[in-house]
Amino acid sequence: RLAFYCVLGIAIIWYYKRAVRSRAVGLVLSAAIPGLAVAALMTASRSGLLNLVAVFALVSMEGRFSLKRQLNVMLSVALVVFVAGDLLSETHLERLGNIPFISSSGSKGESSTEKRINTLVHGAKIVADKPVAGTGIGNFRWTRLQKFGSVGPPHNSYLWAATEGGITALALYLLIFWLAFHRALEVERFSTNPELRLIASGIRTGLMSFLFFSLFADFWLNIMAYVLVGLAVALKNASDAESKAEYIPGANKPAVPV
Repeated sequence: RLAFYCVLGIAIIWYYKRAVRSRAVGLVLSAAIPGLAVAALMTASRSGLLNLVAVFALVSMEGRFSLKRQLNVMLSVALVVFVAGDLLSETHLERLGNIPFISSSGSKGESSTEKRINTLVHGAKIVADKPVAGTGIGNFRWTRLQKFGSVGPPHNSYLWAATEGGITALALYLLIFWLAFHRALEVERFSTNPELRLIASGIRTGLMSFLFFSLFADFWLNIMAYVLVGLAVALKNASDAESKAEYIPGANKPAVPV
């Protein structure tokens, strides 16, 4: 979770920095980005590492090609590699390098990877047994213990939703995020307010980061899900209200003093 919040903080700072006019504040924010990246790596979270790479790739490729943006991203990555190489221990680096289906056997974190794969297999069998309604909210661990003699969470938000609420719960869960993502994307593309478009870009990236990280963590009831969805809805409402005000005769005229 700490790794996710660090990566989410990077996304927020990245877009906020684009709206800041002060050079001094911009330099502070620019230094905060690699600092949060190093903090995420120091957790030795492999899902955090993958999420970090995904966010850096996303912000570097979005919109029109910008040499300045590419240089900023490359400079941040180089600084992160340099600082992380000095601060992280060999154990941290070995565990971060042990990514499923890529790394070699015998490295740190291998047992964790095997447990996650077993959990996915157990979860898939539970979904196959009760695909429509699931085992009931809060019953995954007990069902897994009874069927397979193993305990522990699924470490996958989509699998957790499917096992406890069935395909129905999973479909509704994905629908909520699809609607939130669609609202943020609509504001980003069609709003005439540059500030709202910038906020929409940040929410869109935050949602993508959350959904990606949910593949490796039990996030389906995390508070950030409510925050990101709520922000997307509020942003769309604000954009719609602003658009309507632009076409109401006299709406933008100064009020007459009483």
